[in-house]
Amino acid sequence: MSLSQGNVSVGRFPGLTLRAWVLFSGAGVLIAGSNIASVNRTATGTNTVNFTTALPSVNYLGDISVNYAGGVTTPVTRLETKAIGSCVVHTSQVGGGNFNDADFDVVYVGFYA
Repeated sequence: MSLSQGNVSVGRFPGLTLRAWVLFSGAGVLIAGSNIASVNRTATGTNTVNFTTALPSVNYLGDISVNYAGGVTTPVTRLETKAIGSCVVHTSQVGGGNFNDADFDVVYVGFYA
């Protein structure tokens, strides 16, 4: 897989620049990325992504996708504890009317600012 960092024209995020991207397993194993120093799993569904070079501010967004072979119907993802040098990525699923923390097979996040 090859993605580059820098100015990209993305229809969903016009005018924003891809500052970093990461592909990791729910177990916190870094698979690939750009401007990513490490990924650390701190709890079920919670991973801290550490940037090699800090982002310009905490006013960035994350485009998150997940893959789960177990047939989850409704994944819920969000960025928590955003800092210029790191970000917590939280993943969960809806089941039985509740949100349950979940480790997905693969998590992709693009960070745009």
